[in-house]
Amino acid sequence: MRSKNPYAKTRPESRPYFVYQGQGFTYKILKTYQTPENEAKNPHARAFCLTITEFTGPRGELGDAYWSSIKSGTRLVYQDPTITPSKPVELREVVNGTDYDSGDALTEAYNILFER
Repeated sequence: MRSKNPYAKTRPESRPYFVYQGQGFTYKILKTYQTPENEAKNPHARAFCLTITEFTGPRGELGDAYWSSIKSGTRLVYQDPTITPSKPVELREVVNGTDYDSGDALTEAYNILFER
């Protein structure tokens, strides 16, 4: 039986599935086109995302990006816990120079990432 892609439905920019940051790039993943298992096998797998850089400004640019580019030199800084309940979310990433690890700090990190 084919497995269903849990990230196939496009989300609004304010509710990404994942956020990757690094080397001046922020990728907010809004949709993926393949299951995670198939993405791992496909070097040309892509995701629909909001990409924010110094060149795009704070509003960013919507479009597809290759997973190989997204994961090169970036770190996962946010994973939506409601869509991936079987995997615990461990956020110990640096956001604006602070190491966040649990509870209220996670909420604060989320608010910084999404400018709330």
